[in-house]
Amino acid sequence: MKIEHIAYFLAMKDSSSLSEASAKAHISQQGYGKVIAALESALGCKMVERDARGAHLTSAGLMFMRHAEAMVAEFEKAKMDLRTQRADLDILREYDGNMAFSDVCMSTFEPFFSSKGLLNRTNREELSLGDALARAEESDWICLCDVCAQVYPDYAERWDMDTLAIGQVGVVAPRNLLGDFESQSAEEVIEITPLAVFDCQATREIYELLFGVRNFGDIKMRTTRDVLLREGLRRGDFAVLSDSFHWTEFQSKIGTPENPLIFVPFRQEVYSLFGFVRKKDLPYDERQRAVVDAMLRSFANLSTINTFEAAR
Repeated sequence: MKIEHIAYFLAMKDSSSLSEASAKAHISQQGYGKVIAALESALGCKMVERDARGAHLTSAGLMFMRHAEAMVAEFEKAKMDLRTQRADLDILREYDGNMAFSDVCMSTFEPFFSSKGLLNRTNREELSLGDALARAEESDWICLCDVCAQVYPDYAERWDMDTLAIGQVGVVAPRNLLGDFESQSAEEVIEITPLAVFDCQATREIYELLFGVRNFGDIKMRTTRDVLLREGLRRGDFAVLSDSFHWTEFQSKIGTPENPLIFVPFRQEVYSLFGFVRKKDLPYDERQRAVVDAMLRSFANLSTINTFEAAR
């Protein structure tokens, strides 16, 4: 059975004869009769009843008509989505403008696209979050940043943002470091393990938001690019305050079957938002908007990372 046969079958809706339906389907009446016969053979039931007055759908035919409409509509949507995806990939292969990534986004999203041969013609810069946000005030730059609206109260007033991914904030720790406390909350994990702050300034503000703590003397401060953070996490020297999206990178690069990493979210829901940041009232030009939209769709279509669920 071919999808074309199902599409031809739709012509029987509101038709009173095979000749009328075949005219709607733009094939010969003989060819249309063969389509109906093929469908009836494949489905094992009578779809169309013929009599002296013409032809009409049987009860089975009426039931199948609803499914046929859905199947044809879904097939057409799939064709359109595939055409859009091909066009999006072409846009991302050819774009040669300026793109700035905050350091966290450079370590997560940039490899995702560049490893697929996308954005390789762009002028890319890796910047601290503050410097990346400054770039977002320049019209010739597309900026991808990690910004938590709960931590930066003026966020909505200063920037527009197209969200690419969301990660819940929590604590990442090796299983052997947690011991019997594996089932405890993130708040309890912090009480029993040394803590390293990941992506220093933003995560300090998240820590203060969650606990109201301003004294960070007992916290190991590490940046996203600090090798010591990765080594310490691998050895089990401390836990790390992070988000569920970046946790997937830790898990793949540091976690082992013998000592996997565990992500424990806070009871209070705090999220990191990863997306395209743009100064308010500074619109993208047509070419930039096409790139942003293509990246949003391509990430949703191509990524196998579940960025909306914090795994334990």
